[in-house]
Amino acid sequence: ARARAFVGAALAGCPAREALLTCVSELAANAVVHTASGAGGTFTVEVIRPADGVALVAVTDEGGQSQPAIPARERFAEGGRGLELVEACSSRWGYRDAGAAGGRVVWAEATWPVAVHRVGAA
Repeated sequence: ARARAFVGAALAGCPAREALLTCVSELAANAVVHTASGAGGTFTVEVIRPADGVALVAVTDEGGQSQPAIPARERFAEGGRGLELVEACSSRWGYRDAGAAGGRVVWAEATWPVAVHRVGAA
């Protein structure tokens, strides 16, 4: 809930706000369920707006046994759809090592059209 509140406030007025709220919910849940962050550890959430028409949420966890991946599963399985949801709600997603601090960063990026203004007249 705190991750959603943080991202919701940071992306107020952003066209991709709802999609990225869904993504951060899944990424935070995965940090708690599938990494050392859920065993008494912590995770951090970042929101980045690198350019017009682009926003990104990232969750840094304390690392886990496996790499984030969309698993092969049965059609009627009750779980295992979190990263599929992230993939569906984002323009792209991925992960990387968190560097010297250890752990992993899992991120989701959303893009949307922005107006392009002509400079000068022909």
